[in-house]
Amino acid sequence: MDRRVVRTRQQLREALTELLKTKSVQDITVCELADKVDISRGTFYLHYKNVFDMLEKIEQEMLEELATTIRDVPIGTREQPFSLVSPCYQFFAQHAELTTVLMGPHGDWGFFRRAGHLIKARSLDDWKILYPELTPKMTDYLFSFIFGGSLHMMEVWMIGGQKETPEQMAEYTRQLVAKGVASISKNALL
Repeated sequence: MDRRVVRTRQQLREALTELLKTKSVQDITVCELADKVDISRGTFYLHYKNVFDMLEKIEQEMLEELATTIRDVPIGTREQPFSLVSPCYQFFAQHAELTTVLMGPHGDWGFFRRAGHLIKARSLDDWKILYPELTPKMTDYLFSFIFGGSLHMMEVWMIGGQKETPEQMAEYTRQLVAKGVASISKNALL
């Protein structure tokens, strides 16, 4: 792809990310984006149909990258079954600004549901091997519990400025899932 095309798309992505911090996608206009990047509306339309199309394509690119990232992660073990946790935190940290905006009040939580479907498909394949005794229903519950908790931990981490590394967050997640609250607090309530 031509470097100018790549640069224009990157600038548009940055502009959209910036605008999503203060307004919802339906309130962002092509003119606004074009002005922010100093291009004509015609140039915008060479790349995208409209602002919704742009956001959808950006999210689709991220999902494809996430799919590639998790596809090559080795299967976990019974002792360390959650092999995807660390690569997922690392992936979202690499896309921190957009991830944070998508989690915000003007973002798109549907993106995270679609990401969850990718992660779930891969996780379930691993868990069928690691835990053949789990019923499909229990496996669904397990994934829902882990993914929901991890997603909201990530939200707090992202909004809080990512003071911990992705690997530290992955380790907190693994410990909480494997051992519960007692694993992170000597004064656990339980």
